Amino acid sequence: MTAARSLGIETSRVIATGTDASGAWTIFERVAGLPGTLRNPHELMEFVERVLALRQSLDSATRPFASGQGWMDEHGTGRSHSTFLMGQLSAQARLLPWWSFLAAELRTVDSRRSAYLHGDVKPEHFLAGPDRVAVVDWEACARGPAAVDFADAAFHALRDLAYTHSGKSVPFSVLARLPTTTAVLAWRIALWLDRRRPGDLMRITAHDLSNIVSAPDAESALRRALNIVVTARDGGVPR
Repeated sequence: MTAARSLGIETSRVIATGTDASGAWTIFERVAGLPGTLRNPHELMEFVERVLALRQSLDSATRPFASGQGWMDEHGTGRSHSTFLMGQLSAQARLLPWWSFLAAELRTVDSRRSAYLHGDVKPEHFLAGPDRVAVVDWEACARGPAAVDFADAAFHALRDLAYTHSGKSVPFSVLARLPTTTAVLAWRIALWLDRRRPGDLMRITAHDLSNIVSAPDAESALRRALNIVVTARDGGVPR
């Protein structure tokens, strides 16, 4: 939290930390504000603007980072971005036909600058107060290419629109303002299914992922990703 605040990001302060028999604990200052929602195109545009502003602040940190969980161990072992991302998928995923394809496509981001990541970018993690917007829930923070946060934001918007508003009439041109790296978006969709019920990961195919990666532009990639989410929803996959 201290590092985020030093970058000009409004967030909760850490009041105390400690450990007990159940493990480590942290007490945060309460942050007042209304969590973001996606009830209409204006709110989607607002979410996109907030994500862009957050990434601008996070990208202002200029020290070298090695990919990994958390914001510590910044000089690490030099693990590649693609290795870090693929390492978040399960052992089951390694056995599927698309594993090698996705790993190869993600290598396209290995040369990109590493940065601080929020790691769980969704509308409700932006709390709007009378004179500022705070960013909360940093438990998944990490280090890696900014494309991960952008893909995370795009995925959460698509999922919320699909599950809450049926996914019809999505203003893709607004969401496409987020710099979309198709391989990372495909990875984020796979990660979502990998974290659902046993067997849900089997719903995604090499063709599905290739279809996202090969999209000619951001809007097309987002449309193809939404189709996968809607199909999963209709098949009973929980949000």
